[in-house]
Amino acid sequence: MEYLIILITVIYIFKLLIEKYYVKIYRSKLKHVIYVNGTRGKSTVTRLIYAGLKASDLRCSAKTTGTVPIYIDPEGIEHSIKRKGRTNIKEQIQILKRANEDNSEVLVIECMAITPELQYVSQHKMLKSDIGVITNVRMDHSDVMGNTLTKIAYSLSNTIPSQGTLFTTENKYYFIFDKICDKLDTVSYLVDVDNSLPDFDFKDNISLALAVCEYCGINRENALISMKDFIRDPYSLSIYKFENGGLFVNGLSINDVDSTEIVYNYIMDRYKFNDKEFIILINNRVDRGYRARLLIDFIGKIGASRVWISGDNRYYAYMYLKKMYPKKNIEIFRNIKDIPFKSLGYSDIVFAIGNIGKNGIELMDRVSREGELFV
Repeated sequence: MEYLIILITVIYIFKLLIEKYYVKIYRSKLKHVIYVNGTRGKSTVTRLIYAGLKASDLRCSAKTTGTVPIYIDPEGIEHSIKRKGRTNIKEQIQILKRANEDNSEVLVIECMAITPELQYVSQHKMLKSDIGVITNVRMDHSDVMGNTLTKIAYSLSNTIPSQGTLFTTENKYYFIFDKICDKLDTVSYLVDVDNSLPDFDFKDNISLALAVCEYCGINRENALISMKDFIRDPYSLSIYKFENGGLFVNGLSINDVDSTEIVYNYIMDRYKFNDKEFIILINNRVDRGYRARLLIDFIGKIGASRVWISGDNRYYAYMYLKKMYPKKNIEIFRNIKDIPFKSLGYSDIVFAIGNIGKNGIELMDRVSREGELFV
C-alpha cells in the first residue's frame, strides 16, 4: 500500500512538471498576454481591447468568462467553452495552448479566479502576463475577497504582472496598485477617463482599452473605430422593448450594488426615463444571498413602487423587503413564465438586477423572444 501511494505521488509530481514545462513553452510563443481583472467590466474591457488590437496586423485571441465562457479566435469567431465538472482555473492553460495553435501573437484574457490565492496562481504560475489591467474596485465577492474595498483592492492586485505594465482607471485605490507595482518592478499607469469619447459603452471602459491598445502600438483613432463595432458579451447590459410598449433593462450581469447604481443613473441620464414607473426585478442564486441583501437596500434609493422577485432566496427576500418597505407592491414568481410582461404599458420599465445565474438565462431567453432589442 505504501509503495502504491509513493508511485501515485511520483506520477502526480511528474505530471505537474510536464504541465509546467508546456505552460512555459505556450507562454514564450506569445508576444503579449493581457490579463484583465477588476470588479466590474472585465468582459467588456477584454472585448474592447481585442477589437482595438484587430485594427493592426497583430494576430490576437481573447477569452471571456462572463455569463458564458467564450474563446474568440484571431478571425473573430466565438467558441463556447465546454466545461466538464466544476470551474477550474486550469482552463486558462488550455486557452494558452489554443492561442498557440491559432498562431496568436497576443492573448487578451479575463480573470476567472475569485479568491486571492487563485488569482495569484493564475497570474504568476500560469499566464505570466506582461500587461495587467484592473478595471475598478467595488464591493462584491466580499465573502472571499475581503469585507472592505481596501481588502478587495489587495486581492485584485494579485494579478499584477512582475516586471510588466499595469493599466487602471481606479483612482481611489491606485496608491495600493502603485505600491505593489514598485515591489514587482512593474510600471503602472492611472488612465484618465476621456469624457469626449463616443458613448457606445462606458467611457472608463473605452479609455482603459484605448490606453492598452496605444501601448501595444495601435493608432488611437484606428483602435477606436474598430472598437465601435465590438461584439458584446452574451447577456450584457441591454434594453428590450415589448410589443405593448413596456421596456426591460437587463442588468443581471452587474455584480455589485455600486455598479448597479451607476448603471441606473447612466440609463436615466442618457435615455431620460424620468416619466417611467420602475419595477425592480431581483433574480438571485442560492450562493449569492449577500448580494440580494445589498441590492434590496439599493431599491430604497431609486423609489421603485413595485418589486418582482425570482430565483433562489425569494421568500427571504420577500420577508426582508416587506419589513424594509411595507408600502411597496411586492410579488414572488416561482417560474419565469409567470412574470407578467404582457401587463406592462408604455409607462412601465422593468430593471432586472441580481444574477444572470439560476433563472437569469431563462429569463433573458424569454425577453429576447417576446421583446425587440431597443439598445
